[in-house]
Amino acid sequence: LPGSATVAGLDIEHALNDNWLITGQVAGSLVSGSESSITSLQRAFPRLYQRPDADHLSVDSSATSLSGMIAEANLIKTSGGHWIGSLHANLTTPGFDANALGFQQRADQANIGGVVIYQQNQPQGIFQRWSTNFFAGTGWNLAGDRNGTFVGGNSNGRFKNFWGGNINWNAWNRGTSDRLTRGGPIARSPGGVFIGTNVWSDDRKMVSGYGFVGGRTNELGDWAVFPEIGLEVRPSSSLTVSFGPEVSFSRDNRQYVTAFDDEAATATFGRRYVFGQLDATTLSMSTRVNWTFTPDLTLQLYARPFVTRGQYSNFKNFDQPGAFELPVFGVDQGTVTENADGSSTIDPGDGGNPFSLARDFTVRSLQGNAVLRWEYRPGSALFLVWQQQRDGFERDGGLEFGRDVGGLFTDPLRNVFLVKLSYWLG
Repeated sequence: LPGSATVAGLDIEHALNDNWLITGQVAGSLVSGSESSITSLQRAFPRLYQRPDADHLSVDSSATSLSGMIAEANLIKTSGGHWIGSLHANLTTPGFDANALGFQQRADQANIGGVVIYQQNQPQGIFQRWSTNFFAGTGWNLAGDRNGTFVGGNSNGRFKNFWGGNINWNAWNRGTSDRLTRGGPIARSPGGVFIGTNVWSDDRKMVSGYGFVGGRTNELGDWAVFPEIGLEVRPSSSLTVSFGPEVSFSRDNRQYVTAFDDEAATATFGRRYVFGQLDATTLSMSTRVNWTFTPDLTLQLYARPFVTRGQYSNFKNFDQPGAFELPVFGVDQGTVTENADGSSTIDPGDGGNPFSLARDFTVRSLQGNAVLRWEYRPGSALFLVWQQQRDGFERDGGLEFGRDVGGLFTDPLRNVFLVKLSYWLG
């Protein structure tokens, strides 16, 4: 691990008038430590300095520090009639790292985008209120590779009986992916579309609920469908209990499996990148309890068991940088032998050594946390947090109710305890 990590930032907000606002954020990070710890950060997923065809990046194994910055600017119309919206731009340099402080998905990116919203906050026709919006954006890495361009929209409304619903969609074009190969050459990413809709009942009632269904597909033939329902019960004004079972079915025709050194893979810089078709089924259940003992003392509980089954087939070879559709082992190149233990042995057919891969898997997890909040004086609060995570993994791809439900409570666990104290000076 690094020896030290520092992040410092500044937020700026300036009102141009009653309707328009400019906001900005800028932050820098500096992480210092041993050569091995900084090399590990350079190669970690948010950065991937080792990408062989990235001319603007390279791993420096002698470095003992890593630095970077993040910046964002927004022009926002907040009020002044039915129309509101915003324009935004952001930049994250490759060396920015805030994972010791929070959660950072990636670095090395620049994005611009905007949203236009029409809102009707007064009763109109069958609606108590409604709104619709349209958004669009595009992004690049700092080598100038366009990650993609997207457009989308959302319409939602609440009816006069306090029921409501919405529909949302977005579409994106073909772009590039500098993350698909997990540190390998850049790839082409497919264009696709997503659409989803949900409806909810009157949440003033003791019992209320919602339903959601969404789906996505793209030009590679990938698809996913994910229905969800939820139920909320309020036995009293101080206690709310909600349940949200979820299920999803998906197919990814170009799921990363593994990578390893292979002298025969000359086009991909001496490493072979293997992908496959992954068919997955996922089950989960989110449960929340919000209990207000007094206006100053509250307790929040959350638990989410999660089980997913994955089955691999049609293993594929990432055969050249910028690849889109990949040749299938046993069909377009090489041979595949199915083994008695459920694995597959692949001879790539290009002079590379044969290798074996497991085909199926099951992943389990149980996430839970409890947050006790006490506002011991106005504006000042004490938070006590307990978080527990259990994770399990099976090599077969079957969902076995007894094994997987029992495993959720016996898998290896990790406990985290946090204390946060704030004191209002004003």
